[in-house]
Amino acid sequence: MQSPEPTIAADPPVLGGRYTVEQYLDKGGTSNVFLGRDLTSNERVVIKVLSEEATRSAILRTHFVVGSRAALAVDHPNVVRMLDVREPEPGVPYLVMEALDGELLADLLARLGTLPPDTVREIARQVASGLEALHEAGITHCDIKPENLFVLGQLDQEPVIKILDFGLAAVAGYQGPEEALEVRGTAQYMAPEQALGDHVDARTDVYALGVVMFRALTGHLPFDLKLSATLLRHQIFSPAPPPSWLVDDLDSGLERVVLKAMRKKPANRYASAQDLARDLELLALALEPLAETEPAEPDIYVPQTDRAEDAARVLGRL
Repeated sequence: MQSPEPTIAADPPVLGGRYTVEQYLDKGGTSNVFLGRDLTSNERVVIKVLSEEATRSAILRTHFVVGSRAALAVDHPNVVRMLDVREPEPGVPYLVMEALDGELLADLLARLGTLPPDTVREIARQVASGLEALHEAGITHCDIKPENLFVLGQLDQEPVIKILDFGLAAVAGYQGPEEALEVRGTAQYMAPEQALGDHVDARTDVYALGVVMFRALTGHLPFDLKLSATLLRHQIFSPAPPPSWLVDDLDSGLERVVLKAMRKKPANRYASAQDLARDLELLALALEPLAETEPAEPDIYVPQTDRAEDAARVLGRL
């Protein structure tokens, strides 16, 4: 049974003596989301409060705080502006970020099905630019998907894309005791190294952005399955199908970019989000991208740890 929506009292609560909670907006995977106001600046803000269930998990609580605090240092037009992160003791952690007007890319795709290639290219370019800023700050997002990408403005009027939600991020210099055991993320967008619990880096986010592009172009995921051993096996072992199988007259350069982003072996992908953004900019100028048709090395993921090797062996037998 679903938990009831939180209610706001007639006398709204004030968090940390500064943030008034005014309206319930949504429930995410691990948090409740509210519209509020910063009493110091009088600015509208969004407040994400970790759910009671998630608060009981030391892993989820720690990542909610660590990832969000790391994002406070990032100032980029394609990354949501984080304003505050608090962890009261005793109490429930919460974060405060800028309020945005628009809609999630997930909702846009649910309504429209697919987007024009030029629109997909521009959305991906902006996301790649935002990812580069995160990666420079030592943050690997680990959950790039349409549900975590926000579209400001109209598609035909130069929209701005914002990356949301750092609750699953891997942060350089942070190594929690659970890291060797915990696999986090959304399976349909996971690179092989993430699905197996191996080390993640910028190229992991590049892979997920490739899946987002594939979904926005075709209306389908490369491996359109619910979470299962079969889905994970495809994510690890199977090359992604060319999006041109589902989209007539798709530009071959854009297809090469999408497929390079989704290669199984990290060394065969773009080395950085910046490199991906550069190819997307070349396409916008009607120039050929640098992405090659075939990778230089066999595109097979090689597990980096004994645990990942064991997991790959089990999945390969199923």
